[in-house]
Amino acid sequence: MMCYVVWFGTLPLLFYSPDVLVQIQHGNWQANIAVLLLGLFPSALAYILWGYVLKQIPLMQASNFLYCTPLVAMSIAILFLGERPSIYVLMGGMMIVGSIGWMNWKR
Repeated sequence: MMCYVVWFGTLPLLFYSPDVLVQIQHGNWQANIAVLLLGLFPSALAYILWGYVLKQIPLMQASNFLYCTPLVAMSIAILFLGERPSIYVLMGGMMIVGSIGWMNWKR
């Protein structure tokens, strides 16, 4: 299913394809690398890993971990961008971790 979603999402982008090679040549190397990395990691690798996770645990349990996305984004901002989280961000992170733990608690 995800393969179809990706390809059908790509089809409208083909309208911009005649100009792609020109844009790549005029773009600096940082922009071209950024586009390449955005295509590999958040898109392709994420779907491969999601398929692997779904083979290991049930969908209902795996979908709970999608709530970790804000935690990962916050951690990346702290580690790589040097941002200092506010108390509200830290409290939100604690709420997310508590919610995930509560949803996966086996009774």
